[in-house]
Amino acid sequence: MSQDEIKNKSDYEIMTLVQTDVNAFTEIVSRYKDKLKRYIHRLTNVSHEEQEDLLQEVFIKVYKNSYNIDPSLSFSAWMYRITYNHVISSHRKKCARPSVISWDDKETLLNKLKADEDVHLAIEKKEQQAMIYNAIDKLNIKYKDIILLKYIEEKNYEEIADILKIPPGTVATRLHRAKKSLKKYIEKHEHHI
Repeated sequence: MSQDEIKNKSDYEIMTLVQTDVNAFTEIVSRYKDKLKRYIHRLTNVSHEEQEDLLQEVFIKVYKNSYNIDPSLSFSAWMYRITYNHVISSHRKKCARPSVISWDDKETLLNKLKADEDVHLAIEKKEQQAMIYNAIDKLNIKYKDIILLKYIEEKNYEEIADILKIPPGTVATRLHRAKKSLKKYIEKHEHHI
């Protein structure tokens, strides 16, 4: 099958082809490489080389699990779940879950948080922005993960639930608590600005 024909297939169709044509997997890598690389970067504070290694390991796991795709998940959620689990597992083995998330796209995060009606953030000064990043870094990891998936990766509740293997109701609860914690932290610290 030609690469052009493969490009027109869905992710699931390509993964079926992978079982008989290993070259079809290059299309999956092409579709997800940049997204997963950014996600790994946001989850970790490791070097660029280590991020590349993690990404390569994720794709190896995806390839090896091509027979075990969960059709109840969106393919994207399945990919993110494997990535999330691998990154967390990798860091647990090193006995050091990163405490600070690298925020390359701070403006994107701030704009999305400002637009969220529940958070009501009026962020105009650089000092306030720094306080927001500090507040996010201080969140419990389960809340930080929810904020990251919702506002940076732009996943919906169902996808977040699939990635983190928790019920959608728990996603909603954690997101609400994360935003409440952020708001509380900001209100407590804004008089210091």
